[in-house]
Amino acid sequence: MKQYLGVLAVAAVLACAVSWSTAAENPVRDNLYTWNLGAPTDTDATKVPCLFPTERFGAAGNEGEMRYRLLKPGNPPAGIRLPAFDFDPNFYGAANSVFFLEVRFKDIAKAPVAVWSGKSGCGLDGAGYAGVFGGDGDNQWKTQTIVIPRSLLRSQDGTTFRIIFSNIKAEIPIESLTLFSANATVPNAKAMIAGALKADTEKREATRQKLLPGFKNLGLPDAGPAPAFTAAENERGYRVFFPPIHRQLFANSQPKEGELTDTITMEGAPGEILTLTAAVRATKDIGEVSVKWADAKAMPVTLRQTRWARYSEQRIGSSWGKDYRTCPEQLVEQDAQACKPDRLEIATITFGVTTNAKAGEYTGQLQVSSQNGGKATFPIKLSVYPFALQHPDHSTHGQFYYIDYGDVSPMELLDMRDHGMDMVVSGLGPRLDDEQSAQQSRNAYKMLKDMGYRSPLISGVEQLQNLPKDDANRHRYVTAIQEEVNTAKGQGFEVGFFPVDEPHTQALIDQTKKHFTWTRDVPAARTYVTANPNAVQQLGNVLDYVCYNLSYINPQRIDAVRKAGQTLMFYCPDFDVNPELNRYRPGFYQYKTGAFSTQYFAYMESVGDWWIDLDGDTRPWLKDTRDWNVVYPSMTSATHDPTLEWEAMRQGVNDWMYCYTLQSMADQARKAGKEAAADKAMKVLADVLAAVDVDGAKAGGPAMAIEADVRLQDKKLDPKELEAAKSAISSAWYEQSRRKIAAAIVELQNAR
Repeated sequence: MKQYLGVLAVAAVLACAVSWSTAAENPVRDNLYTWNLGAPTDTDATKVPCLFPTERFGAAGNEGEMRYRLLKPGNPPAGIRLPAFDFDPNFYGAANSVFFLEVRFKDIAKAPVAVWSGKSGCGLDGAGYAGVFGGDGDNQWKTQTIVIPRSLLRSQDGTTFRIIFSNIKAEIPIESLTLFSANATVPNAKAMIAGALKADTEKREATRQKLLPGFKNLGLPDAGPAPAFTAAENERGYRVFFPPIHRQLFANSQPKEGELTDTITMEGAPGEILTLTAAVRATKDIGEVSVKWADAKAMPVTLRQTRWARYSEQRIGSSWGKDYRTCPEQLVEQDAQACKPDRLEIATITFGVTTNAKAGEYTGQLQVSSQNGGKATFPIKLSVYPFALQHPDHSTHGQFYYIDYGDVSPMELLDMRDHGMDMVVSGLGPRLDDEQSAQQSRNAYKMLKDMGYRSPLISGVEQLQNLPKDDANRHRYVTAIQEEVNTAKGQGFEVGFFPVDEPHTQALIDQTKKHFTWTRDVPAARTYVTANPNAVQQLGNVLDYVCYNLSYINPQRIDAVRKAGQTLMFYCPDFDVNPELNRYRPGFYQYKTGAFSTQYFAYMESVGDWWIDLDGDTRPWLKDTRDWNVVYPSMTSATHDPTLEWEAMRQGVNDWMYCYTLQSMADQARKAGKEAAADKAMKVLADVLAAVDVDGAKAGGPAMAIEADVRLQDKKLDPKELEAAKSAISSAWYEQSRRKIAAAIVELQNAR
């Protein structure tokens, strides 16, 4: 399965029996389970399998000898529970491989049914979008298969898997469901899996080709001059250069100054996580190429598997834009990648410097081997600093994490934490009057604490949205806020409550103010809004956490927030196709603004097919939007596949901590009477930050104002404006700045 693709409905691959049977008569065998519907126990919640809730399914029926259940429209969405198999009980029930769900149904609806697999965390009721079936409305019995990526499936209870159906527009007869994994060993399993993946790929390609004429390809930017290939490079058939993780790369990119080197030089502090990027430019078809770090046992590092970049069309500009470029995006775990002259191939190796690493110089090797070409070896020099990075007690960086009612995914929380995130903007509170949901919320707060998240957290109030429409509901509203405050306080968290996103209209501002006024009845509760200047001014003293869109940030607004006694935050997209911005904004830029914390949207939010950024959404409030995600569902690992943007964001957080560590140590030196040493250190930090312009409109680029105000979504961006929004600072500046700060930290240590 070299093409790790999945998501949409595909052709039939496996025939099902026509008679119904009970679960006991139909056990899991060889990593495959078939359930023929129509038994009286189908909706018995005490049994597995089962359909839920009962009202979403009709009585059993039959068509000749074929029995079925009706899948009915309505809310909440329809769900099924199937026996869990081929999963890791020791890692939060994560699936061990890709899964496939085959549905035998009568296609009577003109709209496809959406299938969601649980538990990815993001998406509908704690389930992630996996695909669709039906939608032709031709009244034919069909069998279609949905490919479920490995990272989108988990057994929450160690016993069952959960699947959700939505967008049900008619009463659809379902005859059978078959779930099997890529490790199935039944006869014809390989053919079944290959057929499902092939059909899935073909369906996706057909969708892409249908969509592309509606978009404008901006083409590849000028790559600039390319150094001549050396005799050794020509002989082995390729060259390797080493761009920083934040550098924007395209299929035609060439090495910049310092990236074409015989020796790889890196620096890190104990406990720091770094990513090495190796770009391979072939002069001929060299087949598959592998990139491996050798001699790691002699170094104080922990290595992760090599990942290779996949290319896809990505929208450029605002979420509603019609311009695109083909960019490297998803980073997939694999040992090797085919390399040809027509495209740059990009490998990444992420590693952590061990927390107990001793300061000093360490050496290793990077080995590059090609199938049809030669081999190359590059020495690695790693310098470990004699200090650990420091961090304040409060949270500083967070993600918009779209889950409801505390239904978090541990794999996703771990991944965000691994990338330096220490807060979430999410739906952490329980459903009203629902003890099971309340326990889920309590479990979520505990998990966040156990994983090292910090206070404050931001919690949406979706469950309370309608209560302020009637003043009689105030006590109920306040009681719910108090209960969540108590839950959070039990784990040591302060919470900011988030009722409305970007209130631009007067009606939305008034709605937000009423929410905040009621929230303030709970003394320990804080208020939060993603705000514009007009809303901030009107909300005044009932607003605690001012989270400006990046484009609104400027020195005057920063001062105004502080004078008002409010806490400054800002937010911006992290899905920008330029990884450099994902390093710049949460790193040196954030530090210079002095923002208390920042949040980035979004961790994992897709409209339609995960791997097609052009398909958008027909719902009015998501009109023709792009995907908002820095990770993708993974076919190979239990956690989602990262992007260059996501890896660059981790380095931005590290940049912030280098600044904070220097500032903190300078403050300590000053208290110890080392005024001159502290002044010298702060001069270094000031010199680094002098290159940063606090004007958020410049840091955000021309599309940021549109992202800040959906009323501007129809505004057309000139491609020349997009082209002008290039790197904030030269690519080499980041590592140079880190080295200056690290040297100043070491000098402060020696001055004690």
